[in-house]
Amino acid sequence: MSQIADCRAATRSIDLENYIFADSGIGAEFLSILMQRARAGVRVRLLLDMYGSRNLYFNTARIAELRNHGVQVNFFNTISTWRLSNISQWLSRRDHRKFLLVDSRVAHIGSTNVDERMRLWHETNVRIEGDSVVALYPSFDILWHSARMGTLSRKVQRVSLEDDLEYISSTPHIGKRQIHRELLRRIRRAIKSIYIVSPYFIPTKRINIALRRALSRGIKLKIIMTQSPELSKIINLANCEYARALQHRGAEVMIIKTLMHDKFYVIDDKWAMMGSANLDNLSLLSDYEHMLAGEKSDFLKPLLNNFENLSRMSIHLSPQATLRERILGLLTRPIHRFL
Repeated sequence: MSQIADCRAATRSIDLENYIFADSGIGAEFLSILMQRARAGVRVRLLLDMYGSRNLYFNTARIAELRNHGVQVNFFNTISTWRLSNISQWLSRRDHRKFLLVDSRVAHIGSTNVDERMRLWHETNVRIEGDSVVALYPSFDILWHSARMGTLSRKVQRVSLEDDLEYISSTPHIGKRQIHRELLRRIRRAIKSIYIVSPYFIPTKRINIALRRALSRGIKLKIIMTQSPELSKIINLANCEYARALQHRGAEVMIIKTLMHDKFYVIDDKWAMMGSANLDNLSLLSDYEHMLAGEKSDFLKPLLNNFENLSRMSIHLSPQATLRERILGLLTRPIHRFL
């Protein structure tokens, strides 16, 4: 609700970017506020992923209403006729970021989509206020203009916001997957512990190898993921396939039966990363993502507390899969690169 309060208080600008935005409940409330602020002279830009927010994308009357009230609306990576021969990119190269900038002085970054059905999901978000927030403006602007031009930007950002806290953006292009590279580097350098919280646990090949090697070095690896009927059966099977393999090597794997949508990682209790990126191939290799990372105590301690709270809500994953689960899990492996 702090995002809504900040939008209501906006005097100069609102830049809102999200993967899923549904025009019902909390989403309808957001749109009403955006139109009100636009009529009051505030510059309002709404950047949504076309696939994730497809219901709103195809609601042309609603989009026209927003624009008539002064809200600028763009959809990222729209499905165009020139892309009909490359259907695989319809489900990748998505803008998976969750981002709100108000007056270039307040920023919200985290895991929360705007959809009434997700109101009760467990999420992790960070609110930043101050002069340092202006450094985030170019990150939104890059994708905004990319969407307007119908292109897939290669530009990334890595900027310091405060002491021991930085912002990292990532694109699906080779050499620009900064989040994957930084997380992999930190896992490889871990000396004591690795904590992973992600609803999706389908690690890239390199991260999976790094986690196995960490366990062989005696590093404590704890994983919290979800096992919810709201996820597809394929995702649940793939999650358990990788998690059990690491569990048999010594990892502690915990599951939450309701939908836990947090995405954060803590290394050695002294460095953390949180934001929009799941621990899966799509987020780390194929989508546009962004994260906050660093050792700042005001950033790190709440994440450690959140991890402990989630641990108390969870149960341990059964180390033994049924024969059916083992067979189906193996059958999902060829498509893990696309999950």
